Amino acid sequence: MLLGGYASETIVLGELSTGCESDLRRATELAAHMVAHYGMSELLGPVYYEHQESHAFLGHRIATESGPSGATVYAIEDQARQLLGQARKRAAAIVERHRGVLDRLVTGLLDRETMERAELAGLLGPRPERWPAATQVVA
Repeated sequence: MLLGGYASETIVLGELSTGCESDLRRATELAAHMVAHYGMSELLGPVYYEHQESHAFLGHRIATESGPSGATVYAIEDQARQLLGQARKRAAAIVERHRGVLDRLVTGLLDRETMERAELAGLLGPRPERWPAATQVVA
């Protein structure tokens, strides 16, 4: 969900703006936590790693004496990057699949700045009873 705006900008506008920074930061933090704190990486296994959240230099984390080794920090970041890449592909597939709905929404919001629920429902059509599982969305 956090990469939906990123995927939309890429697909609809053909370029990225600074608007997705906050979502991208949160998605990156979540992916790193999934790997380092929640044991959601086959490579690293079900282990909790003290993983430094702040960057000393852009794109570089420093392994401290009490923290994981440099190789482990690299593995955490690599696994998080892979999770984000998969999430980006899923988000792009969803945007592509529902591009017509997105375009109708944009047109409607350009005509009116705000919409009531009934207007929005009329514009978007019926809400699906159940959202498809992530495995069903991948193109």
